[in-house]
Amino acid sequence: MNGRLNSITTLNAENYLIYRRPLSEEVQYFALGDPHEFSPGRFKEEHCVLVGDHSGRHIKVYPIIEQMVLDPGSLSLTETDRKARPGLERDFWALDWWEEYAALVKKAVHVIRGTSLEKVVLSASYDVESTRDPIDVFRDLLSKHGDAHCFIMQIDGVGMWLGASPEQLFVRKKEEVELMALAGTRPGGTNDSWGAKEIDEQNVVVRDMVEVLERCGYGHIQVSERESRRSGAMEHICTYIRATEKYPDSWMKLLRALHPSPALMGYPREMARHFLIANELVDRSFFTGFFGVHSGDITELAVMIRCARYRDGVYTLFAGAGINRDSVPDREVRELEAKFNLMQEVIPSLRS
Repeated sequence: MNGRLNSITTLNAENYLIYRRPLSEEVQYFALGDPHEFSPGRFKEEHCVLVGDHSGRHIKVYPIIEQMVLDPGSLSLTETDRKARPGLERDFWALDWWEEYAALVKKAVHVIRGTSLEKVVLSASYDVESTRDPIDVFRDLLSKHGDAHCFIMQIDGVGMWLGASPEQLFVRKKEEVELMALAGTRPGGTNDSWGAKEIDEQNVVVRDMVEVLERCGYGHIQVSERESRRSGAMEHICTYIRATEKYPDSWMKLLRALHPSPALMGYPREMARHFLIANELVDRSFFTGFFGVHSGDITELAVMIRCARYRDGVYTLFAGAGINRDSVPDREVRELEAKFNLMQEVIPSLRS
């Protein structure tokens, strides 16, 4: 059933996704049915939500049983909501994770310089206790990040996640597909040229995505010029890669082969995966996973970054940074601080 939902507070589905595409004013609500595993050979759904974890090995298909457009007017913020939110907790640097993270960056750089590993993406997380309702956090994300994939989802087996992701996994329209290679980070509004470290980090992602498209039977591959894409107080190098299917339903094979890309894990993929299994400090769960809507000839998937998991009054914030041979541990920690802040600024802490 399609229609309009006048108030976001009337949600009662056990499993749902609320989502706004970048640069869109339309906020969509999807009530979801019971899931089944994604299998390219047996996939028959015409209208569903796809959700994948960080590893890409567990992809669920959730049939859409009801879809509505939320009235944007019902999501407008009150004057109280518009007041500035606290930034990172005052004891951020007292948290013990960052020293471990800096040590892990140093170890990764040492491995990269001595082996054929070119890049690895290291993640971290920390908890923020807050009385703020997740729906109110989502309202603020909608207001502050009009160019992001803003989402909140509640799904059995996944939990509640919300965020404002700058990263598209891919968009497919009939036989055409568009991938986004997003990597490299610096403060937003920087006028200087991008540094060699960031360019090398992003080139790895572009090279891998082109190779994946070729292996999956795509042709007419075109790579755009590099541009800067803003995300909160940061910006990233962004390249769009467009291609055309040679064979029907190649996108299903592409999804399996593409995710997780080197932007999320590292390169070469298997070397990066083994390093992360042995060394990474957190269980990513659905951080760096993906979600999106498949409807007929159109599939739109976004990456779950700049996000948090909510459970029993605690928001677990996640962030990650791409590490290569030129990475400096203190700079990578500062990058994580900026990435955490995108979510922390809309989640007041009980300890602030």
